Amino acid sequence: MGWPINLGSNPQMTRYLYGEAGLPIQKAKHTKNMNTGALITKGVLGLEMWDNQRDTMQAYRETGMTEKQFNDVLIDSGLIDKAGKVAENNDELKVNQKKLATLLDLYSKETRELGHTMWAAFNALTHWSTHLPDANKGGRDEKKRLDKSIAVRDLVQSDAWLNHAGMIAA
Repeated sequence: MGWPINLGSNPQMTRYLYGEAGLPIQKAKHTKNMNTGALITKGVLGLEMWDNQRDTMQAYRETGMTEKQFNDVLIDSGLIDKAGKVAENNDELKVNQKKLATLLDLYSKETRELGHTMWAAFNALTHWSTHLPDANKGGRDEKKRLDKSIAVRDLVQSDAWLNHAGMIAA
């Protein structure tokens, strides 16, 4: 396709999209400083990771997990920890109820499309670790994101998770 572009029967759309000369309109975007080489590298690494983990991901898709089982794995793995000093003397607060409720809510949303599976649980965990509530309030808290990503990595390597997946002997 050569320049200038002509959208044929709709010259108004051509002018709207490409300007009077039919050339692309350059607009400043938040992506103007994007490093496309880095994006391609990340894309390749991501595809390699998926390809290398194909059997694991398939096991997550095929292995059922109820909300109660997800709840138990979260606690047994240590991801849901004590909720501060108040929890030391109160058995009902032995786990961080806010974090637990957040993760169970995310799991519930994922199950609508993915069913009650480990895949839904994994998606809930990765959503929690990468979508921070303060992401659009003056920048991202990368330390918090890193800590959450490490916590998810540790959970999926925990005996509680691997036992449920049948990846190690119970």
